[in-house]
Parts: sequence; C-alpha cells; structure tokens
Amino acid sequence: MKEMDEDLQQMTREQLISEVEKLRNAIRKHRDCSEHDLCWFHPDLWNLLPEKYEVDISVPQWDKFMQGCIQYRKSLDKQLPNAPRTSTDFDEAEKRHTQAIDSTDIENTLKETPEAYAVFQKLSPSHKNEYIQWINEAKKQETKERRLEKMISMLLNKKKNQ
Repeated sequence: MKEMDEDLQQMTREQLISEVEKLRNAIRKHRDCSEHDLCWFHPDLWNLLPEKYEVDISVPQWDKFMQGCIQYRKSLDKQLPNAPRTSTDFDEAEKRHTQAIDSTDIENTLKETPEAYAVFQKLSPSHKNEYIQWINEAKKQETKERRLEKMISMLLNKKKNQ
C-alpha cells in the first residue's frame, strides 16, 4: 500500500539507509532468536537480507512444539501485560486476512472516489476489515454493490464502520 509508505518519499538517502539497516537487524533478530528455526521460518523476510541462510529445519514433536507456543504466550504476558486479549480463532483471523487481501473490487471502487479512498487508507486495519467483511458477506452481487455504494457514502461522512 503506497499510502503507508509515503514517509519514505520524504526521507534523505541517509535516513533511508538507516531505516533499511534497522529493518535488516530486526529480521536477523527475529530469525536468530531461537534454535527452533521452524517456529521462525519466514523466507519472505529472510530473503530480504543480503546474506543467504541455509535452512535446516527439523520439525519438533507436538508436545515440544506446544511447549514453545506456551512459552511464547507467557512472554507476551510479560512484555505486554495490558494488551487487549482476543478470543478470535486462528481460522477466523486467517479468513479475515484473506478477505483483506482479496479486496480488489473494493479497492477499485474506492479509487473512483479519491476522498473516500483517502479516508479508508487512514482507518485502522480492524476498521478496514469490518468494512471488507461486511461487503464480502453479501450473497448477491447486487447487495455487494449496494454495500459498496453505502460504504463510500459512510467514508465520505468519516464513519469508521458500518
């Protein structure tokens, strides 16, 4: 999304290099934080680094894997004790994420009304997903189109959700 990266256009060469170095160091830290490469296996991130990393993954037994998940969750309690909690199932979260990615109809319609598109781009991911989910839940194409029109109207009125 170009709007999320607009700040890059304003940066000097030195600032851009500094940001790239921070990004690379964060990727390395994430990659190297555990001896359980499988847990942190993110080739899309790792391939952004100039050095290549040989992946020699061994899959842990379920009990060992789940112990790692529990330890990770405990570390979140320590690091973010006041963070909001969710009961969203992983399948539901993945479904919403997929909807957000497969939103070309919505994006194209919004781009026809730049003011609405600009408001949409400033929404939090959860508010964007609410709109996308609301439209994707429509069973009939005509309902979907009606909801798209309504969404544009609501965005022009600066409403965060339907």
